[in-house]
Amino acid sequence: MKRILLLRHFPTSFNDEGKIMADKYDLDSLPIDSSYITDSMYSDIASCQIAYCSPAKRACNTALQLFKCDVMIDDRISPREIGDWAGLTLKDISRIAPDAIIKHGDGLHFNLSYEPPGAESNKVLLNRLNSFFEMLYKSQFENIGVVTHSMICCMLLSITNHTASETATIDYQIDFYKTYEILL
Repeated sequence: MKRILLLRHFPTSFNDEGKIMADKYDLDSLPIDSSYITDSMYSDIASCQIAYCSPAKRACNTALQLFKCDVMIDDRISPREIGDWAGLTLKDISRIAPDAIIKHGDGLHFNLSYEPPGAESNKVLLNRLNSFFEMLYKSQFENIGVVTHSMICCMLLSITNHTASETATIDYQIDFYKTYEILL
């Protein structure tokens, strides 16, 4: 059985401002606040034999700072291209397209089933993520780390929980400084 340790990249200034990012905003992550990284998280990370990360600087920086194993860059876990909405806040988007936002607890979250104008389609996104999972499943390694972006983390979790489709509403809260375990 494979154990995948999924992490969201460390925060960026865009995250602090509540903005949605995409590839065209290749921001460095903010300095790591090590007080959030628990002994359990370090132990989980240390068990990984290989790690994969998105090519975005924020994901690479996170992976290289945390993992002591080889880190491989994989385009299939790049941020979703969200077209015209890159750089907008969730509040801005909720005014433009209320169906694109989900209220969750006391916050707003992007409805992953909604396709923004000029964005990568859900079908293309699911195809590339399924291809990534297929590669992980065939890997010789048993403990694998993955550092990517909030939307991609949500989609990867939904694929493993068999809730991913081109129209499914996906409602996961992906926190910084937290690991998510997937067993394949």
